Amino acid sequence: MKELTTDARECLDDYLEKVRAQLIGAKSLDAAEIKRDIYEHIERELEQSSMPVDRGQVEHVLDRLGAPEQWVPDDELGWWRKIIFRMQNGPDDWRLAYICLGLFVLGLIILPIGILFLIPLSFYIARSTNALAGGIEKLQKQKVLIYPSLVFVYVVGGIIAFLWPILICLNLRDEYYWFVVAGLGLWWAILGSFFYAKRTFTDKLVYPFGPLVSKKALRRLIFCGVVTVIAGVPMGFLVLRWS
Repeated sequence: MKELTTDARECLDDYLEKVRAQLIGAKSLDAAEIKRDIYEHIERELEQSSMPVDRGQVEHVLDRLGAPEQWVPDDELGWWRKIIFRMQNGPDDWRLAYICLGLFVLGLIILPIGILFLIPLSFYIARSTNALAGGIEKLQKQKVLIYPSLVFVYVVGGIIAFLWPILICLNLRDEYYWFVVAGLGLWWAILGSFFYAKRTFTDKLVYPFGPLVSKKALRRLIFCGVVTVIAGVPMGFLVLRWS
């Protein structure tokens, strides 16, 4: 690939991100192969251009290449994805954000049905809106409308992920309390180690709040888990011995 100016590189990256968003759910299409085809086409078109290539030249090539949507045939998408695309690409780009917030508020009003169906649906639409926009930073003021469902699901999911081992130990006798504490610490250590090793997966899982789950925070979680195990197991044996 020829050397590009900063503006030209941003233009190309934006186009590629929109193509990637369109490819979500198109299982029979190879995203890496399509990306390679795009690069090869641009390389051929800019072969005679002087370096560095500016934004105008890249935009001209991308216009001739076609809109990001044209890379995915309609029959590659499920009916739900087609609805999402049409609503986001319509004249009112705020529609999905409004629907996302409306479903979330309605889900809170009609609990518990709402938390089982409407809030997960709102969360899915929020993630889809973000993907179609090519990143949360592109949504600008729409972020205010999609953040509530994202934050709610991430917080509730995080609490469940951290504390679920306690639920399976509620019926244990009191003398096993410290073993429950040790098991919880072991789970924290495993969870922290997994997310620490899988940074890319972690960032995608809680996007756009990945930076909040920093490596430093995960190291602290692992440390707390190990300390809890070290404290819990000996205390558990001591309590059993004295009981």
